Amino acid sequence: MNTGKIRAAFFSAEPFQIDYVYGHGRRAALEKECEILPEIVTPENFGHHADFLSSTEAVFSTWGMWSMSESQLGAMPRLREFYYAAGATDAFARPLLRRGIAVHSA
Repeated sequence: MNTGKIRAAFFSAEPFQIDYVYGHGRRAALEKECEILPEIVTPENFGHHADFLSSTEAVFSTWGMWSMSESQLGAMPRLREFYYAAGATDAFARPLLRRGIAVHSA
């Protein structure tokens, strides 16, 4: 279903962290602005969401973010924004930045 909203997904190898950080209405507020994949994307289920991720423009993440492989990044050609609700991005950001994807951390 394409709603005309920005397509986005939540990513974390530790899915419980998404609920912890994006709880208290934060996730609901993002869902009003974006068409968000209902399931949290993990390294294990990434491939199951290939159709949706091929048109994903933004990712929201927090603790537990992994360094995506080149094939995973290649599967998301429209990705332009990566929002990280935590601190340091050193563990995963370099491949994103090399592709011109903006990484925001707070």
